[in-house]
Amino acid sequence: MLPALLALVLGACATAAPLAPPLETAPMASPMTPAPTLRFVDGPALDDAQLLAWLGEQQARGSTLRLPVVVDFGGPYRLGVPRAWLGSDLAAPGPSTVLLDLDDTPMSVSLMDHLRRACPEGERCAVWIEARWGAPVAMPAAMAAFAEDPPRLPVTVLRFGEVAATPAVHVQIAR
Repeated sequence: MLPALLALVLGACATAAPLAPPLETAPMASPMTPAPTLRFVDGPALDDAQLLAWLGEQQARGSTLRLPVVVDFGGPYRLGVPRAWLGSDLAAPGPSTVLLDLDDTPMSVSLMDHLRRACPEGERCAVWIEARWGAPVAMPAAMAAFAEDPPRLPVTVLRFGEVAATPAVHVQIAR
């Protein structure tokens, strides 16, 4: 039985039509091609009274921003980012500080991994991030019941920049 089956399979292979020649196609671009480098220009000052309104306008346009952010690790073990705020002053946030909810979903390497690697020892670190103002997905109205006081405004982190070497004065926008 086995020799007959083997002869049948080999005979079918020998009489089958030859394979079509491969199609001539352009080489596929590498999926790991880095994104183009953006050029950023200064936007409003961090202490500008209209800063939040301007950021809201940039959210509607889908603009990419470069934001100075202070992350507070909440302890020496750096297990999470319990608090983050707009600015570069490492002092405790005041009542007018814009608290942020950083969402790093679009990043392939988490923001926490970048922060642990780049930030010097300590509980707080000032960094630059490339981001879009707002959440990547709109939150349902039912989630408003769980809002924090003071509110943390959503920011979608696209890319980690670097540790802020000098105090930041402005947010920046890609041009």
